Amino acid sequence: MLGFYFSPIGRITRKAYWLKYVIPLVVVTLASGLADQFFFPEMLLSSDTGPVSAILNLVLLWPTIAVTTKRFHDRNMSGWWQLLFNAGIGVGAFMVGMAIGAAGGDPEALSQQELPMLLGGMAVILAAGGIELVLLGFLPGTKGRNDHGDDPLNPAKDVADVFS
Repeated sequence: MLGFYFSPIGRITRKAYWLKYVIPLVVVTLASGLADQFFFPEMLLSSDTGPVSAILNLVLLWPTIAVTTKRFHDRNMSGWWQLLFNAGIGVGAFMVGMAIGAAGGDPEALSQQELPMLLGGMAVILAAGGIELVLLGFLPGTKGRNDHGDDPLNPAKDVADVFS
């Protein structure tokens, strides 16, 4: 079980990705947000990130990289692709932050000059995140063996296993 979360080697199915990673991640993230709001309302680092969420993000950094890498491997893609998608999401978040910062921190006070940057940043986030979600969460993996290992749905049988 630890190999699932900590080893970036091999391949995982969509089912394992959703049931063992995405759904638990959503539950734990929501719980940490609630814990921050309930136990540390005065310590929120931003509107919704407090100490529990910050620690959780650090703890989950490597498992996120490992699981995502294995899902890319199932699609016969390098795990380095996640760097491209995360960079896109980061650029979009930077654009949104710049637009809101230029408006004095009030999203409702956006001028005609900041609005395109805000919308553009949101479009970049949605595009990069959406493409990654479709690739990892909805498209099937490579059938049979690929550059990253055996098909997790139909692992190759060893010759000794076939004739035993």
